[in-house]
Amino acid sequence: MTSGSPDAVERARPVLDALTQKPEGKLQVVGDICGAASDFKLINQVLCTAQITMAGYVTSFHLSSGRRHELIFRESMAFGRALGLNPRMLYNLIRKSSGNSFMFGHRGPWQLRPDGTLKSAMTICAKDSGIIMDEARLYNFPCPLTSATEQVMNMAIAAGLSKVDDGCISLLWEKYFGVGKIAEDGSEEEEEEKAKELSVKPSGSPTKVLFVGLGMMGAPMALAVQKAGIETVGLDISKEAMEGYAKAGGKAVTDIAQDAKDADVVVLVTNTAAEAGVVLFAVEGGLAPGESSCYTIDVNTDMTALPNDSTIILSSTVAPSAARAIQVELDTLNKGLTLIDAPVSGGPSRAATGDLTIMASGPEDALAKAALVLQAMSSTKDAANLHYIRMSLLPRQYFKEKADEKRADLEQLALLNSSIITLQVFISQLLPKGSHLPKRRR
Repeated sequence: MTSGSPDAVERARPVLDALTQKPEGKLQVVGDICGAASDFKLINQVLCTAQITMAGYVTSFHLSSGRRHELIFRESMAFGRALGLNPRMLYNLIRKSSGNSFMFGHRGPWQLRPDGTLKSAMTICAKDSGIIMDEARLYNFPCPLTSATEQVMNMAIAAGLSKVDDGCISLLWEKYFGVGKIAEDGSEEEEEEKAKELSVKPSGSPTKVLFVGLGMMGAPMALAVQKAGIETVGLDISKEAMEGYAKAGGKAVTDIAQDAKDADVVVLVTNTAAEAGVVLFAVEGGLAPGESSCYTIDVNTDMTALPNDSTIILSSTVAPSAARAIQVELDTLNKGLTLIDAPVSGGPSRAATGDLTIMASGPEDALAKAALVLQAMSSTKDAANLHYIRMSLLPRQYFKEKADEKRADLEQLALLNSSIITLQVFISQLLPKGSHLPKRRR
């Protein structure tokens, strides 16, 4: 990105062209005023800095490029590790999902296979986020994400990670919050073997599939299964959704208890886990005040009318704990009903073509029963869209205990620092006016 007077840019063109050779390089002349290019770079770094940070611990924001996603990647990788997930499997899967980005793909290998070579120091990201915040203050512009990013980077530097790649900011979580090691110890081949997904073969075609939830995602998903030659019916709380589904060629039904009787696979595409509970167990809370349903729920039979050993696919994005709670509740029915946790990624357009990315976990026999349904929703164009996830081998309780230990250490450190500061203030009051305490050695 360059800007300046046309004459100056023209004189510098040979140098700029040499620095931006294709295929990697690309020269963008963005204005004829000096400083305009830095404006563009600053906005790029807004994205870059936060992506770097948050990738260290939770999940991905839908931002387009730069350091912001790298931070997102580190947050997500550390959080995934705390949940007991295999880091390489997590990296491979996200690369094929909507959470992917350039920063995720670029910095991921640095974290999985660190080579000891410093490529982009933590201090650079801290500097960039500081520049952004300085400019934001100049224009009274709120930048809450960048502000949080700046603090996280400062934490990392204070923790002694200034000479570590910014892509490895998850070391902050490893060091202080009990998260297991993300960097791999084995050979590339050994680690790929550990990260292998389950290999599942279909055990037969379901007799009938019942879809509950025919919104922007559920309706095209149901039509994709129907297109695969599997008998499919669907229902929704919205009359408009039911009509739209029927108009598109689907078979809409209105009695959930009746149609559950011979459905050996149910696919739930509800907005929330609470709504899934309404459908499965007829608990209260599914309708807003004054709202009426266009289908019938019999509180005595509802989904308990499902045949024994039926499989329920939950394709909503819900908390992992909610999915486990649903399975516990299903177990109390003593009917052998099994839940497959199968959230999807890709949006309505890919749902319509049967090309969603699906992450499915559950008992292998249940996955085999539901395999043809899962394939119809994901593998029309690419079988690699369907991921059968191995159940975690790392106990979450271990990470919780380690995190509690680290938290106690941090509290003690904070108390010690507070005591030192208080002591310094007290001593300073005893010194003659104009005297100063000697600086503390670090």
